[in-house]
Amino acid sequence: MLELRKLCVGYGPIDVLKGISLSVPTGSCVCLIGANGAGKTTTLSAICGLVAASSGDILFEGQPIHCVAADVIVRRGVSLVPEGRRVVSNMSVEDNLLVGAYTRRDDKIGVDLESVYRRFGRLRERRKQFAGQMSGGEQQMLAIGRALMARPRLLLLDEPSMGLAPQIVNDIFRTIREINAAGTTVLLVEQNARKALSIASYGYVLESGRINSEGKAGDLLKSPQIVAAYLGGA
Repeated sequence: MLELRKLCVGYGPIDVLKGISLSVPTGSCVCLIGANGAGKTTTLSAICGLVAASSGDILFEGQPIHCVAADVIVRRGVSLVPEGRRVVSNMSVEDNLLVGAYTRRDDKIGVDLESVYRRFGRLRERRKQFAGQMSGGEQQMLAIGRALMARPRLLLLDEPSMGLAPQIVNDIFRTIREINAAGTTVLLVEQNARKALSIASYGYVLESGRINSEGKAGDLLKSPQIVAAYLGGA
């Protein structure tokens, strides 16, 4: 479904991504792990058209999207849950969700809104409340729900566990697993490598803008090098 080929991205004179290649097959859950500053968020931003590639290719369902506007990429079926959630704090929960459907012109928006409310009962309870008054975990539910309102075939998630209590993290990862099991392809960027690899089928390790390891998620969980570097040595 998604393929990056020797992708390079820089900010001014600084090279952030240095020729990375990866693929996300249809229906899979793939994770991209690595330390802060490795280039994980830049990778997702390039896929979404938020930053320009200096060279290389980004293909979605066989078609290049590295030279396509961000709103067109959303219409084609790619949706991002950004790092830090970025909900609109002075808008209601429901209005935030409807923002996620801004590119759509079909008559199923109400159906999908109800689907989000079934998945996240707390959002239904608080649908008229300002998003900024919600807890971090509730805002993360809202950010995922907003992305789902675009009806994505590929869902990108950037650090969904950041700043959340352990039980909320468990809930969020269970939800990601359920979304993937229901047919949405997932590319997950996450510092919590153990959690990410526990729900992914395949993983890539990004270090200083380059892919330095890849493999089946279960194999990476057992790799002494990955354990020492990213799993707390245990």
